[in-house]
Amino acid sequence: MEAIIWMQQFANPVLDILAQAITILGEDVFAILVCALYLWCIDQNFGYRAGFVMIASGTINGVLKNIFKIPRPWERNFPGYMDPLRKSTATGYSFPSGHSQSGAVVMGMLCKRWKKTAVRIALVVLALLIGISRIYCRVHTWQDVAMGLVLGFTCVFALDALCRFLMKKGPWTMLWMLLPTAVFMLLFPVEGVYKMCGMLAAVAVGYGVERTYIQYDVKAKLPVQILKMAVGLGITLAIKSGLKPIIGDSLAADAFRYFCIGMFVCCGAPALFQWAAKLWEKHHAAGV
Repeated sequence: MEAIIWMQQFANPVLDILAQAITILGEDVFAILVCALYLWCIDQNFGYRAGFVMIASGTINGVLKNIFKIPRPWERNFPGYMDPLRKSTATGYSFPSGHSQSGAVVMGMLCKRWKKTAVRIALVVLALLIGISRIYCRVHTWQDVAMGLVLGFTCVFALDALCRFLMKKGPWTMLWMLLPTAVFMLLFPVEGVYKMCGMLAAVAVGYGVERTYIQYDVKAKLPVQILKMAVGLGITLAIKSGLKPIIGDSLAADAFRYFCIGMFVCCGAPALFQWAAKLWEKHHAAGV
């Protein structure tokens, strides 16, 4: 808490805006955007790896939060503590920091994709800034942030190695991840864990479906890539928002909803894009 109190002396409207802009890079929306971009438009293999690591890391974060059950800073009645920024995005327990861990995972995976030293240094600095922004926003202590960063960078190496090992064994080997997913859901029946486990199950199933039956090719001209991102993200958002009032608000419903989101991102969107490309080629050939 002392780090939060110390940092409050620098609080001003400009830094408030900057810190909140940086902290958004540690949120789910940015991680999904990065995964979708690589999965649909740039490098499908890397997209699957990044998605697997990000979701598995998020699952681990949710499990650890519910093991330690450390309250948020505003729940500790610490003298001199100011109201937090972006409090609505700081849900669940405090330790370890989910934003810091997610930021470290996203930037760490991008470091594996980008080989230039200057780019890698910039990505690591950005991950550290995400962590600092969580302290500035007064939603995490430095201990929460430090553990989140350490876990995030550790997951980049450990979980990516696991993912690559499973992928080399065949498209359906990912199904082994359903076992720890089931165990986590059984032991930790909470919203955050169920959502992440739903998506992790979708990656395990969706990878096998796509590699076996779809075999999507990411190559396309820039206008088509932009259209794919717009359509794909639009449908993803529609699934996320549209299913909730239909199937209700329960742990099982949350897991199923996020499973559907993951299945669309992993194999639904590639199948749609593949079908649209073939339809366009057929129409263009008939026109000629």
